[in-house]
Amino acid sequence: MLTLVSAIPIAIVIIGIGILAKPSKIIGPISCIAAILLAGLYFKTPLADIGTNAYAGAKSAVQAMFMVTMAITTLNLLKETGAMQTIINALAIVSNDKRIQVIMVGMGFGSFLEGAAGAGAPAAIAGPFLVSLGINPLSAVAAALTANGITPCFGSGGMNAAVSASMIEDISSITYLQITAAAGMVLSVCCLVVPSVMIYIVFGKNGFKGLKKFLVFISAVSGGSYFIISYFIGPELIAMGIGVMIILGCIAWAKFFAPPTPEEFVFRMEDVQGKAPEGKAAVMWRALIIYIIIFITLPVVRPRVPSEVMNTMGHPTFVGLVIFIAMVIGAVALGVLDQVPGFLWRTVKSMVPPIIAMVTMVAMAKICQGSGMLKNIASSLSHVGPVLYPAAAMVIGTIGSFATGSAYSSIIMFTRVNYETAAMLGINGCFTVAGQNAGAALGNMICPHNVVSASTTVGMLGKEGLIIRKTIASWLLLAVAAGCMILLYTQVICPGFGIS
Repeated sequence: MLTLVSAIPIAIVIIGIGILAKPSKIIGPISCIAAILLAGLYFKTPLADIGTNAYAGAKSAVQAMFMVTMAITTLNLLKETGAMQTIINALAIVSNDKRIQVIMVGMGFGSFLEGAAGAGAPAAIAGPFLVSLGINPLSAVAAALTANGITPCFGSGGMNAAVSASMIEDISSITYLQITAAAGMVLSVCCLVVPSVMIYIVFGKNGFKGLKKFLVFISAVSGGSYFIISYFIGPELIAMGIGVMIILGCIAWAKFFAPPTPEEFVFRMEDVQGKAPEGKAAVMWRALIIYIIIFITLPVVRPRVPSEVMNTMGHPTFVGLVIFIAMVIGAVALGVLDQVPGFLWRTVKSMVPPIIAMVTMVAMAKICQGSGMLKNIASSLSHVGPVLYPAAAMVIGTIGSFATGSAYSSIIMFTRVNYETAAMLGINGCFTVAGQNAGAALGNMICPHNVVSASTTVGMLGKEGLIIRKTIASWLLLAVAAGCMILLYTQVICPGFGIS
């Protein structure tokens, strides 16, 4: 009974958005009210604590929306000046196959952004980029979210992996490198599947025509890179490294190995809406300067920002500031600095509904967390027994990401709980924590936080249910694959890994 009651606010989100297809701006407030009432009346949480948790959630949501606002404003600036068309022209030169472009932008560019920024930036930026290439908005967002399900367990600069180890350092000798290696052993298998899933999402079964050799090649590149970097190097460079390798792999294939592109998948400029490049916007370095600055600044500056400063302003705020600064510099290079206030104002006016949705849902998650509802759900899963618990830990990780919108928050909440449960059951604690982290990463595909952010950037606010329905099958496929690998490693291949 306790578990069922605890699950009510999350169930409202799942049913309201995912099944009934109601707008998040309506379901969010309802779920938040339900969480407040349950926390206060059923779980006897002090009103002051409920207020504190709700405020923390609202603050986190506003920070995320600031980042999204900057991303949308930048995209609009690039479109209006014609710079985006210049970038698209360059992509068309690399490959005239829309399917290769989808992998290069959605998985390659998106993975790099996860390592450089995180905080929901990959889908929020890569999704509209795919739309600019002529991809259907629903398919573009679903593909970008799917690609973003394999690297968030390490986080920007490997932060998440380090945090998960620090949560148990007083009761375990497991290092963050061992957790990274274990998670990489699991999720590298998902890397072999993601490119094909993305192609199916965007183009259907017909999308595999003449593309099977490329999919084998790019899957080997992504999965091999993932395994090698995670096992032999560490978490800091996984996401960015995979992103770079995928982009280089796509370019190499397109230049040296690609057969003629089937007619229905040939990229045509007339399929793309956008201002024709002229003047400064037609110069490649000017068109790319915003993304160049983002690519360089995020990974270089972020480690140099004191942790107390980063914690105070919030990671999404930092990412948003970097995007804003890059946008201003790009506007100067493109000669449109005087138009930036207008771009910002138009974006801000459109952000009221997603802010309502985001603030209320993240506040709901924080209230559920503070009142113990999420822990109640997690503890009920511990009854599956020692054989299946590592896979159950993965589900717990996904629940944490779904509820809070952050793999980092999920890892913070459940690492110690999962490790202590593994110790009690006498099973591999390293793979249990790694499984939880893998589940936290996969949860990014379907969590309302990321879905609302991404849907807002492509003009699909209010249709989050369609997006979740389109990504839930992908999540299930990858979750089953990851869960099977966790059980195989813990029961057969290396049950003693990470245990000293």
